[in-house]
Amino acid sequence: HCKLCDAGTFTSSSGRIACEACPAGSISEAGSTLCSFCPPGNYTSAKGFSECLQCSAGFFQKAEGTTKCDFCPPGTYSDAA
Repeated sequence: HCKLCDAGTFTSSSGRIACEACPAGSISEAGSTLCSFCPPGNYTSAKGFSECLQCSAGFFQKAEGTTKCDFCPPGTYSDAA
């Protein structure tokens, strides 16, 4: 019988014998056929994540699908903890 891919993994074609880990900066739910980019303000630092991590206080991220957050520049702040 066929098994669902675990959360954090996917397969996009039929006849596969294993699922692939989602790349860093993206996530998936169980049974996914593709991975979704983490939204701005969130990230994943490694492959195989099922949930995005929120940037910590003092950090930000304006782009989607990133692997890290950046320090807030001088004159700005983030309390998004």
